[in-house]
Amino acid sequence: MPTQRHPNQPSNNPRRGRYAAPVNRHAAAPAGGAEPLASETAAQASLADDAAAPVDPAVDADAAEETFEFAGEPLPIGAVAGNPRDRVVVSAKDEGAEPCQGGSVVVQPGLTGSTPVIGATTTRARVIPRQDGDEPLRHATPTPHLQGAHEGAVVAPSVRRASGRMARPSKAAAIVAALVVVAVGVGAYLFLNPPFISVTVNGQTIQVPGGTTIDDLIEDGTVSPAPGNLLAIDGNLLQEGGGARFTAIVNGQPEDDGAAKLPKDAAVSISDGGDLTEEYAEEEVVAPSQIEFEGVGAIHAYEGTGAPGKALRRTGSVSGVVVDEVTEPPSDEVIKKYNADTAGDKVVALTFDDGPWPDSTNAILDILDENGAKATFFTIGQQISGTNAEAVKRAFDAGHQISSHSYDHASGSGNGVDLGHMTPEERVDEVTKGYEAIKAVTGVEPSHAFRTPGGNFSAETAQILQPYVDAEIGWNIDTEDWRRPGAAAIADRIKQAKPGSIILMHDGGGDRSQTVEALRIALPYLREQGYRFITVDELLAYNDPADM
Repeated sequence: MPTQRHPNQPSNNPRRGRYAAPVNRHAAAPAGGAEPLASETAAQASLADDAAAPVDPAVDADAAEETFEFAGEPLPIGAVAGNPRDRVVVSAKDEGAEPCQGGSVVVQPGLTGSTPVIGATTTRARVIPRQDGDEPLRHATPTPHLQGAHEGAVVAPSVRRASGRMARPSKAAAIVAALVVVAVGVGAYLFLNPPFISVTVNGQTIQVPGGTTIDDLIEDGTVSPAPGNLLAIDGNLLQEGGGARFTAIVNGQPEDDGAAKLPKDAAVSISDGGDLTEEYAEEEVVAPSQIEFEGVGAIHAYEGTGAPGKALRRTGSVSGVVVDEVTEPPSDEVIKKYNADTAGDKVVALTFDDGPWPDSTNAILDILDENGAKATFFTIGQQISGTNAEAVKRAFDAGHQISSHSYDHASGSGNGVDLGHMTPEERVDEVTKGYEAIKAVTGVEPSHAFRTPGGNFSAETAQILQPYVDAEIGWNIDTEDWRRPGAAAIADRIKQAKPGSIILMHDGGGDRSQTVEALRIALPYLREQGYRFITVDELLAYNDPADM
């Protein structure tokens, strides 16, 4: 069907691709060859502005977009035709969008079939001119009808659906858009990461690459700080140069991360590294009372005024050094040193160390029985076994006091004579294991009157043993029977006893036959002088340490 043009349409339409305009539908058709109506001219200008406005890609992408082509059919009076070879791209109107007003051409796909309609409630359309050489149109569709049109809306040329192709932007436009995105990205990156920045290091302003770190300044020799040392938790040197690598302040704030990037125009101060203390394990422990000795005498009794505190114990992970930091101070404990005041009572405490011992312990028990005497045996725990255990049980049953002289007489690190050479744990074990050995035979908790090996009872040992000992028992008379000076010499020393005296002898540790013989001589003599022989606990009962 040959293409028809409106009489008012120029043969070479300067507004190619414009396909409709709002006009007065009730106006008469202009005479052939007459100039377009003023309303028509204004409408065409308005359409030109609409067509020139860019189309939002997002709207095109989201809309149900279809392509139609003009068909060569007669136009209604007053319409401005598009090129018959032009294509019209239409998109469904979004919900909630404002309806088109007069002055805009609108096209909407038909509600049924493929016939598009135009009206005030539809969306805008854009025309894509066909190029010379395109295949001419062969068929036409019915002229679309108005739907919801308002005064001035006009039917456009008939259109037909194209081959289902979606409108796509040209390759050139896509390339330009991509280049713009790349340019913006590169510009933003360079703005945020300039190739070189200015920083002031130790008062000197220098240019450095963007992203420079403190480590970089040290590695390239800009600064050369000396590292600090690694110290043990007690402050002693563990490793020279093992401390912090540097000390840095960036814009007034301390910075210890060498990998931290320096900001532009940063003021940086870098100096020698500080000393570091080794890592350590920490636990809460009891802070024992400090010991104060008061007075002089054979009895060393805890007054009971002390109270333990709390401390944090730190153990160095490298050095193994242990340091206690007191967090809750303890109360000091006073140990009263005094001699028993018996108020004139002629009582004597006979004591025997280092037993039980084969033969000699039982021999001494025989003599004590003969003289009605009670005594105190300070035993060695590891020796209480077999027949020796039987001797201990015999002594206990006879009313003698069984106390501890340690478990193994401070052997090993104590050199067999001094608990002070042992660790705190070893000292406690010497006492508690000695008690356990006695209880295993007697069946009862033994007296906590304790005699240290060699009589070595320092403030440190007293502090460690405070929870386990009531009194440490020394002596007033040392018979030195361990030297084996002869029975007579030992007996003479025993005879020097006074009221409240504590006499030191041995039933174990070697041949004690001289001690046995000396007792046969001295005990009858003292009995004749009016003396009685009592246990240490009985002697302690004469006095309150707080009053001594």
